Amino acid sequence: MKVNFIMKSPEMALEFVRFSSEFVDDIELKNENISVDGKSILGVLSIGFPVEVEVIFHSDNPIALRLFDAYITKLLNDYEVKQDD
Repeated sequence: MKVNFIMKSPEMALEFVRFSSEFVDDIELKNENISVDGKSILGVLSIGFPVEVEVIFHSDNPIALRLFDAYITKLLNDYEVKQDD
């Protein structure tokens, strides 16, 4: 599963890493030529903000894929609302 979005802030990155760490599957964040572990707060913070990232969730578990997709949707909605306030 691949998803592109803008990682807007360190707070958003921390929330992303906390949730990602719950999965046994590999999660990769890419920005241009940089690729970091999506479960590593230091790796994710090293990309900078705001930055467009591609998230690659390496799983063939349909339940994990649905859960991760729902979480990404919620994360993006939460941070879109926060930005507009």
